[in-house]
Amino acid sequence: FTFVICAEVIRSQPCNTTVSIVADKPNPVCKGDVVTLQAIVTDGGNAPFFYWIVGGDTLSYTSSYTQAYFADQPVTIHVYSSAPCDPDSVLTTATYTVDVVELTLTPLSGIVKCKDATTDVTVTANGGTKDYTYSINGKDNGKDNTFKNLSPGTYQVIVTDANGCKDTFEIVVTKEVCKDPEPIPVFSPNGDGYNDVWYIRN
Repeated sequence: FTFVICAEVIRSQPCNTTVSIVADKPNPVCKGDVVTLQAIVTDGGNAPFFYWIVGGDTLSYTSSYTQAYFADQPVTIHVYSSAPCDPDSVLTTATYTVDVVELTLTPLSGIVKCKDATTDVTVTANGGTKDYTYSINGKDNGKDNTFKNLSPGTYQVIVTDANGCKDTFEIVVTKEVCKDPEPIPVFSPNGDGYNDVWYIRN
């Protein structure tokens, strides 16, 4: 009998590993958007090892990472090279920051005057891309940033920018504290020389 043994020889080689991160959505993204980040590795060997760091936590051991973002967040990928790289297990890193659109709204309060039953509240939005549209308690207010005839209470306002990014705010309307009326002294017989005598005219 004749046995033939075949062996594949994998030669070690120096590697110049590089890594970059590509996002499936360009910056900036809307608050709450789900973004997938993909690590692109070159010259990292046959089976490079991955892990992602987000806020100091290790969250994934694959070449991609997906999550929803509600604020700006840097994300770092760590890649260790593998055979046939020589030496192997060399660490290479890259960082990508997900930028999230932050909308703001002012003021977040209103006051109903003592003599009134309602008030108007005019708000100013910032952040994102103009123009903005508004809704209050589910009712569309269009581009009008004045909410009219609001009685005391709490209102939910949604602001949407030109790219469809939106955020929710609460406006609290309170009633002005009414002071008790102060009587005007017309008869004060206290000897101070003012209004000490009450004259009755016929």
